[in-house]
Formats: sequence, C-alpha cells, structure tokens
Amino acid sequence: MKNIFLVLIALALATTTASAGVGILWLLEYGAYTHDSPDVTQRDTTYALLHNYSVTWQLIYAGADNIANPVDLASPGWVSGDDEVWATRTIPLNGGFAPEDNTEWTIWMTPWTGDRVYRDPAWSDTGYVFQRIYEGTPQEGSWYYESALFAFNPNLDPNGGAAGEILH
Repeated sequence: MKNIFLVLIALALATTTASAGVGILWLLEYGAYTHDSPDVTQRDTTYALLHNYSVTWQLIYAGADNIANPVDLASPGWVSGDDEVWATRTIPLNGGFAPEDNTEWTIWMTPWTGDRVYRDPAWSDTGYVFQRIYEGTPQEGSWYYESALFAFNPNLDPNGGAAGEILH
C-alpha cells in the first residue's frame, strides 16, 4: 500500500501589514513515510522519507479553477493548467537544510529550525493551495504525494475570533 503522509497541515495567517496578504505555515503534522512503508502507525525510521530519499517539496496555488491539476514534467515547476508554484524546498537525504528558505528538517520531514511560513504580503485573492512532494528529483517514474486542497483567506484577522484558520 502506498502511504507517505499521515496528515498535512497548512495554516493561513494574516500578515503584519494593514492590507491583505497571505502567510501559510507550510509543514507536516506527524511526519512522512516512504511510498512503500508497510505500516505508518509505527515510528520505524527504516521508512522515514528523508532516511531513504532526498525530497522536492512544493507549495502550489491551485489557480482560478481551484483544481490541483496534474503533474507535467515538461513544464516549469512541473505543474499544469493554471497552477502556480509559490515555493519549493529541496531537502537532502537524511534531512538538513532546504536552501530555498533556510529551514532545517529531520528525517521525518518535521521542522528543526527556521521560519516555515510562506509569505506574500501583496496577495489579495482567496483560493486554494496544496502540497506536492516528490521522492528525489521530479522525473519520469519519480513517485509523488499530493495533499488535499486547503482554502486560505488573505484577510484573516489574527486578533479576531479566529486566531488562525486550519485548512484541511
């Protein structure tokens, strides 16, 4: 059975600017397993994703059609349709630093250090994002996982009734 993630979480936060903007806490809740892990309920490091593979991890805006379009290895960012890659992390085998945002990750793809929030203070549209994770470099035959779509609200008031919006 192909299992890679127990749960993915994205959290939309208002930015510190007075106008609209988006900040998305981009991480995993429980950790990541390889696609061939026989049991994702046991914490067996044999099947920790970064113990076995380097990872290309993307945060993707689903575009105006609000659909996670298929992978297209011939397109920039490996996306198709109106999808747009907002951010990418490349994390080495056995964990470590993602040079794109200077975050550090364990072999389970859980955070160690660094600011894990993607920010775009100029963003003003609502919409959906999702995460796509490749085992190794995206290429033909490279296995990937794709999260569900997460709705975000660029006008979320962190001081109001909702201190954050958990996006499932």
